[in-house]
Amino acid sequence: PSDIEGNMESARVIDLIPWMEYEFRIIATNTLGTGEPSMPSQRIRTEGAPPNVAPSDVGGGGGSNRELTITWMPLSREYHYGNNFGYIVAFKPFGEKEWRRVTVTNPEIGRYVHKDESMPPSTQYQVKVKAFNSKGDGPFSLTAVIYSAQDAPTEVPTDVSVKVLSSSEISVSWHHVTEKSVEGYQIRYWAAHDKEAAAQRVQVSNQEYSTKLENLKPNTRYHIDVSAFNSAGYGPPSRTIDIITRKAPPSQRPRIISSVRSGSRYIITWDHVKAMSNESAVEGYKVLYRPDGQHEGKLFSTGKHTIEVPVPSDGEYVVEVRAHSEGGDGEVAQIKISEMSTPFMPQTGEIASSSEMTALIIKVYLKVFLKSDKAHKTLQQQPNSVLEALSFF
Repeated sequence: PSDIEGNMESARVIDLIPWMEYEFRIIATNTLGTGEPSMPSQRIRTEGAPPNVAPSDVGGGGGSNRELTITWMPLSREYHYGNNFGYIVAFKPFGEKEWRRVTVTNPEIGRYVHKDESMPPSTQYQVKVKAFNSKGDGPFSLTAVIYSAQDAPTEVPTDVSVKVLSSSEISVSWHHVTEKSVEGYQIRYWAAHDKEAAAQRVQVSNQEYSTKLENLKPNTRYHIDVSAFNSAGYGPPSRTIDIITRKAPPSQRPRIISSVRSGSRYIITWDHVKAMSNESAVEGYKVLYRPDGQHEGKLFSTGKHTIEVPVPSDGEYVVEVRAHSEGGDGEVAQIKISEMSTPFMPQTGEIASSSEMTALIIKVYLKVFLKSDKAHKTLQQQPNSVLEALSFF
């Protein structure tokens, strides 16, 4: 009550929530102000009452084969209004008169799944939910229309093919099934030495016809199959395809043995990478020429052990070299160059230890020298004397 006379010693409090604990305090007031509140009273609980609020957001549908899934938003505890709180779920096929009812006794649950092997798939149902407690039932919610679960796909994806891309990647493709209820496709794959139960799974939408499997083990046999799925479950898998991933790329990184400037170009030379017996053979080299501190740049491919790149006009550039094989790219070797870089050459002991390396060094210097004006004049005067041209070194 908003106003209580000063000589009153009791008051009636109305519009309290049923089945709720309360405490009370009394505060005296006059024209000069308000006094301190009293100590709180002992807690009391109001009497229970039937619920007067209906659950909201009633809906559902879908689920596994021969299921009807019904969902709603559970009522918060302040609306339970008594002991033995729960829900009554009513449902019937659209157009029928009799409602089937089930009781859900857990007040925190907002879901009920009805299983019936005779239930037709994708059938329209009417559903409604109400709360109850020991004092009685509350009102039903608004009636919602949902559909029972559709059947899982029955067709098998056809023309499944696999292409090995590297030591760790493969591409899988397939033809779609004709069933309209398909929501996507699942690709299973597992190593031959593992059990099928350990298979890893990748799911794609029904718009996809292929996918890439990554992070596979090198030189390993894998089993692969494809199946269609929808909300009701998975269809039968395709025939199992067996593939073997490529051997791992070379673990040895290229060893850069020289970096020589020739006019507006740098000539970078590296030693040949030899693959181990369990690694893929080297097919060539990839060279990335990029500004220092950036990841993007210009990518070159070559079958040689040398490459020419422009002299940087501003700042430092990084030249990355890696071996390429059918198993993928190997480890990276890199060198930094700039407009003011000094030539990079290996130590004398390294040259003496490898005749092949020595030949490469001579080849690089010869290439640089033959571009000079002095070499042109010498070769014009004595075209048959290459050794005399080399004496300028």
